[in-house]
Amino acid sequence: MKRNRLLKILLGLAALLLLINVLTTVLAGPWAGKKIISLLNEKSLIWTFELRNAKVYLIPTRITLTGISMKPRMETEGNRYLNGEIGSVKIMGINLWKALFKKEIDIRELSITGSRVSGKLPESKVSKKPLILPVNLRIGRLVVDRLDLAVESESSRQALMIKDAGLKVLDLQGDKLDTVSPAIIKKFEFSANEIITVPPDSLYTNTVGRIDYSSEDGTLTVDRLSIHPNYSDEAFTKRHEFQSDRFDAACMNITLRDFDAPAFLAIRTLACSRIEIKKLDLDVFRDKRKPFNHKVRPVFQDMIRNYKGVLDIDSILLDEGNITYREHAEASNNQGSISFNELHAGIYKITNNPALKSENPVFQLKGEARLMGKGKMTILLKAGLFDPSRTFHLSGSLAAMDADALNPMLENSALIHVNSGRIDAMNFSLSANNTKSSGRMTLLYHGLEIAMINRKTDETTAFKERFMSFFANRKLLDSNPLPKDEVREGPIDFDRDPERFLFHYAFKSILSGMKGSLVKESRNTKNQ
Repeated sequence: MKRNRLLKILLGLAALLLLINVLTTVLAGPWAGKKIISLLNEKSLIWTFELRNAKVYLIPTRITLTGISMKPRMETEGNRYLNGEIGSVKIMGINLWKALFKKEIDIRELSITGSRVSGKLPESKVSKKPLILPVNLRIGRLVVDRLDLAVESESSRQALMIKDAGLKVLDLQGDKLDTVSPAIIKKFEFSANEIITVPPDSLYTNTVGRIDYSSEDGTLTVDRLSIHPNYSDEAFTKRHEFQSDRFDAACMNITLRDFDAPAFLAIRTLACSRIEIKKLDLDVFRDKRKPFNHKVRPVFQDMIRNYKGVLDIDSILLDEGNITYREHAEASNNQGSISFNELHAGIYKITNNPALKSENPVFQLKGEARLMGKGKMTILLKAGLFDPSRTFHLSGSLAAMDADALNPMLENSALIHVNSGRIDAMNFSLSANNTKSSGRMTLLYHGLEIAMINRKTDETTAFKERFMSFFANRKLLDSNPLPKDEVREGPIDFDRDPERFLFHYAFKSILSGMKGSLVKESRNTKNQ
């Protein structure tokens, strides 16, 4: 008898709870939906929000909103501000006790699915105030799925497009009066099929193809990263007052190991154990007919040390690469080019961490490639990152190749054509600091003969060019060593141009050493 009575009581309570749950769903859902939309419309000066349906459940506690749309207000519609829609928002596991009595938001899971936002971002004429949390907030799991975003600036050509993105944030917490920033995100996963950005000057379109990241293991993978110029060589040059490098780059299969993305987003700390790049294709162009911008450039050690944030990368490894540098010299009718093919390289220890200053960590660059697709070239650069004199050591070698392979650069940059000759080997070693380089160079070659090129006609056979070629070949030694002579070694001696970067400094230093091998009675005049 007592069991039947207890069973009836339990069934009655279950029916009562079911009735309350149904009534809550039927009555509280529309009321809660109207309340949420009213609050959003009250706070927004630009957009109006609409909701198709809302449901509230007590067992288990959750709120479901479907069909949320965002449209510009009538007075701003002509400016085509953002339009958007959200398929559904699910708020699950709401702690009612904290919400009602402690004025805290504690949610087990917030799920946002099927979001699409597009249009123009309005130009703000007032400084943006930071967003402050009005209450304590905790979301155990925030999930954003199937997000598509396509926005552009109203005042410039800046644009951002994200296709089919997903975000999962775990244990999102913030205290009352905290500023809402990436610093409150500690653990997250992110993926997107494609991210496209265009900077305000519209010079480039940057594309990230298929990106995945998980803070669980700190691995970031990118299938493809490209920086593509939106203007031709000529059009790009016209948009600049001074000489400027135009880049066209594509990297394939990039992996960052042990990468702390939350720290990067919060305080710009860029730290990881290894960056792996499967393939790199890079094309660089500079038009030297433009005036040069005379200003002091920092040395590469200072560029690393001056990074705004902590920088600590153990290694960057490139499996395969092709780099081409093109320039249009002031005295030439056409572009010259030099290429490094089948490139394999590693960069080790890139850091500005002040805690390592006493250790003076050594930056290293090791690489090998085929110069102009022909001779194998190796290079090794070492530098103490906290050395006050900014000293670095550079050594390298070049294997045998025909000298005329360098004509694509020599003809249009130096107005010299190599008729014949073979480079047998080249070896160099130098030390350099913030002001000066010194070292030794050995260039072995034989059968070298050149011809001078007419600046206007690009010909080598006119009387003036043949006359100049005759005296140039008289001064130029045709081999090293000469028959029954010792190998000539050239001293490297060059004063750094503070308006140029590392590559110019290294190239000019190496060139200064070549003169001892090439030129008869060379005095190795500095910086020529």
